Amino acid sequence: MIFLTLFVVFLLEFLPLDIYRERSKTYVSLYFESALEFSAWLRSKNHNVQWVILTSIPTVITLIIYSLLISIHAILGLIWSVVILFFIIYFLPQLRAIRDICESDKRDDLEGLQIKIAEITHRSSKNLERNDLYNIVFSDSLQKWFEQVFAIIFWFIILPGPSGAIVYFVSLSYIQNLSSDDFVEKNGIKSILSAHRFMEWIPERIFAASLAVAGNFDDAIVAWGKHNKDLRLKNEGNSYLIAAAGALGISVTYVAEDTAVEKEHVERQFKLELDSEKLLKLTRLVSRVFFMWMGVIGCFTFFSLF
Repeated sequence: MIFLTLFVVFLLEFLPLDIYRERSKTYVSLYFESALEFSAWLRSKNHNVQWVILTSIPTVITLIIYSLLISIHAILGLIWSVVILFFIIYFLPQLRAIRDICESDKRDDLEGLQIKIAEITHRSSKNLERNDLYNIVFSDSLQKWFEQVFAIIFWFIILPGPSGAIVYFVSLSYIQNLSSDDFVEKNGIKSILSAHRFMEWIPERIFAASLAVAGNFDDAIVAWGKHNKDLRLKNEGNSYLIAAAGALGISVTYVAEDTAVEKEHVERQFKLELDSEKLLKLTRLVSRVFFMWMGVIGCFTFFSLF
């Protein structure tokens, strides 16, 4: 059932339905705003309580609906899981975005490339050179692939039905909807970030290991080990970035900078030597990892039939 669900979701990504998928993010933001607006009690609580309640409600509702549907017929449970995952998993859009950037690099000047990357990544790219722009795309793409594909798949496998995927997605959305003032005041934010990073700890390392296996394994492991030994970074997101760089044979230059912005999952304290061709290689690497995950899930599904 898990493999079939993911396979159908992947096929649906080829359909021109992205406009409907984008609305799911808007609906989640509206859900947070409406819940806080209509509940004075919830609004008066700190972010810890808000996060637990606002994450639990859609998770429980999703699980109840899934349980009711699957009790009627397994196909109904499958359809419900496909619908939920289709609206929160984004694999192909990021592939297309990187290809658009590489095409833009060929036909546009530096300023045009800066505008294109700012539109796609929603990060400031003004006055940056090409290598810095590529670093933004590299880190942003890997972060999105992890958060919008591989972490969701992991929790979809761990918890019944689509409830695991929903709990991770809503938790991440809650953190992304927090304002910069919330991070300055740290009103319960630290414990929320710790809880969410705990949710990411295992899938992040599986993702990093998968990148190493799908690419140059020896270089990826060496780069990963050197990175952890030299910097002892607390930010967990760096592991799959370094693993991907090593797997692709990309040179890593460390920056003597000790900053920590808690809102960001990926704090880039190093610089990669990149060009458009290496970005395309990244898309092929992540594609291999995706199909490798699907192959493993498919094998477990097949052998579970006997």
